[in-house]
Amino acid sequence: LRYRKTTSATIYQVFFTKKLRLDCALRLRSVRVGRVHSGHVPRAHGCRVLLPAPAARRALLVELHKLNVPCAAGFIRFAPNTPTLCGKLDQIPPPNRKFLYTSANKNPVIELHGRPTFAAIYRLVDHCHNVLLTGRNGSFEVGPTIKLSCSYEIHLPYGNRVALRLQMGTGPMKAKENDVSNIIHEDVQALCRGMELSLEDGDSKWRHCSQPGDPLRSVQIVSEGNAVRLNISITAKKNASAMWLKVWWMDKAVEEIVGHCEYGWVLSGDFCISAVREAKKAWRQAEAECVRLGGHLASVLNERQQQIMDQLLIHA
Repeated sequence: LRYRKTTSATIYQVFFTKKLRLDCALRLRSVRVGRVHSGHVPRAHGCRVLLPAPAARRALLVELHKLNVPCAAGFIRFAPNTPTLCGKLDQIPPPNRKFLYTSANKNPVIELHGRPTFAAIYRLVDHCHNVLLTGRNGSFEVGPTIKLSCSYEIHLPYGNRVALRLQMGTGPMKAKENDVSNIIHEDVQALCRGMELSLEDGDSKWRHCSQPGDPLRSVQIVSEGNAVRLNISITAKKNASAMWLKVWWMDKAVEEIVGHCEYGWVLSGDFCISAVREAKKAWRQAEAECVRLGGHLASVLNERQQQIMDQLLIHA
């Protein structure tokens, strides 16, 4: 700032220093399918990609297809409480490369720190896209609607089968149409003009198609393994009756695996063992954690116990 008094010819000069905050934000337009990459973002050290908020009963799926940034130089993060992603894409576990923003996320945003090189695809999906259920028992409903695409995975601890009961259709229940089935056959139809169910249990599959106007049908299925995946696709005509589905599940313990052990544990000799999903720890820290939980780190004394532990870790 330069100034001069009216009564003097002397010119005074004053300097002020103030930091300016550079806010970098890129707002994406609301489209069914879109793509964003590092070339769209200004070359600033830190930026936010503002995503369109999904409507009710919808969700926004973001999938990372390219990433290259040294962890010391920057990272990407989908939400405040999610892991930071850095390095190269093939170093990141596949589940961490995608994120589902539901309608509860009022202001979905991707945080960019540093200058990461990245590319991502975002697309609108139904709210029930790739839902993981790990409760011992529970239920959920789908519809009524004439268009929907959902997928649910029910994952129980090793040693427990998944006992399912499904109700579907648009009419009243008829006892003669009840079907109790194990997943031992696959109903193959070229095209389903209604609600198509596909249940995957390891290498086994079960498929069923319900047409609009079909009477209510109940199906009971017990899985072979401890996890199943149910894919639901509803593609009925606009003037057709809305389709819906109700699903209940509960655990069914395998006696020869679980024995007298509590839920979530399997029998190994005279002891019960369980797999704990936590961050890696040194032996002393892991043993201290087991003692806190009332046990000890498992020891392998023979080949049979090794086989049990292998199966427990594979199916955990």
